Amino acid sequence: MLSEWLVDVPVNFATQWFMVLSPLGRRSLIVASNCYTRCFAKNGYCRMGFQSLLPGGGSKARYSQNETILDCIFCEKTKTFYMLDCIQWAAHQIGENEFEFRHFWLQSRIEELDLDRITDKNQIDGLLFYCNEAFYVPGLTPLIGWLKPFMVREILNVQNLPDKFWPPTAGPNKDHESTTAEFIEDFNAKIAAEVVKKKDSPMNGQEKMKE
Repeated sequence: MLSEWLVDVPVNFATQWFMVLSPLGRRSLIVASNCYTRCFAKNGYCRMGFQSLLPGGGSKARYSQNETILDCIFCEKTKTFYMLDCIQWAAHQIGENEFEFRHFWLQSRIEELDLDRITDKNQIDGLLFYCNEAFYVPGLTPLIGWLKPFMVREILNVQNLPDKFWPPTAGPNKDHESTTAEFIEDFNAKIAAEVVKKKDSPMNGQEKMKE
């Protein structure tokens, strides 16, 4: 479930959308099953495997015969996974519920496992905005919006923010502040170039997740 740029603010944004902080890292899918936990990239390749306390994710985990699937951000620097959303937890198909319930469920499980939460010490990459009524669906969806911190001023008209929310400089000469439109255009161009480059490169033999 991937976000789109939040360039048009929904009319019910203030009452029916929920913000989730997204730390700097790589988007990952965690699959815990058969007493082992695997981390998959967005392209389906398995990055790593390890034992965990997630249901199904390790020999010492509760409900080791079940399966857990989580949408996460992996921070390479701290070797930490940050859970954004829950698709399945043990025998419960959480993805079939609206986001508001999924978020409540996930927070409850985090408290049970006594896991750390995102704090001011974490480097924030951006802000995710979930529609409370959104079900979990694969791929891009307009029901999740994404903003870089500096875009909050322009898109949501929020003022009196910390210095880190000021826009970066833009252009080859970096002589003016980047607007949201400029940043998105440059970002999309870089992503498109990376996609073309990856298509032209041979597969590296990593394990690919079965569909």
